[in-house]
Amino acid sequence: MPKRPTLLLFVCGLGCILGCAGLGVGEVEMTPQDTQVPFTARELAQTHDTPVDPSRETFTMERDFGGSYTLNYTFDQSDDDPVLFINSLLSKETSPADALTTYGVYKSVVALQFLSEGIEQKQRPELCTLGDTCSCDALFYEDNEVGTQCVLLKGHTVAMIQVVGAIWTEPGEVDTALGPMMARLKAWKPTQRPE
Repeated sequence: MPKRPTLLLFVCGLGCILGCAGLGVGEVEMTPQDTQVPFTARELAQTHDTPVDPSRETFTMERDFGGSYTLNYTFDQSDDDPVLFINSLLSKETSPADALTTYGVYKSVVALQFLSEGIEQKQRPELCTLGDTCSCDALFYEDNEVGTQCVLLKGHTVAMIQVVGAIWTEPGEVDTALGPMMARLKAWKPTQRPE
C-alpha cells in the first residue's frame, strides 16, 4: 500500500480542519477520562490483525470561545509496513445547531482538501447507521482503496474518523467499530474538569 495517502490524510484531516476552524481559545489539559473517549488503534487492533505501537499516539483537546470542546486523537504509523493511520476528531458542541454546523464544516473542508490532493471519496452510506446523520466514504488514491472516513452527528456531538491501512467494507462494520465510541462521546463531560 502506498504511504503517501496516509501523509495526505494527516495533513488535510487534522491540519486543515483545525486550522480552518480557527475557533480554539487554546489547548486544555486532558484527564485520563478524556483519553478514553476516541476510537483508537487499540480498538482497531481487536478486529484487524495490526501491530500497535502506543508511542505513535497523540491526544490533544481544545476549548473554543462558545464553550465547545474538540478532542483530537492521532495514531500515525505511516512510515511502517503495514501503513496504519487513524484520526479521531470529536466535538462536543453547546447546541445541536452548532453540532450541525461543525458536521458541515468537517465534511466540506476535508472534501475540498481531498479533491486538491487527488484522494477520491466514494460514498458508502450503507456502512453506517449511527447517529442522527452518518456519512461514510471509501477513500481511494491512484485507484487503490486505502481507507475509510466517516462523519457522524448525534445531538450535541460530532465525530470524524479517518482510517488508512484498515478498510471497513461491509454494512454493520462501522456501527460495530464506532458504536462504543459514540456512547462514550455522548457521556463525555469535558466541562467538568478536575480541581
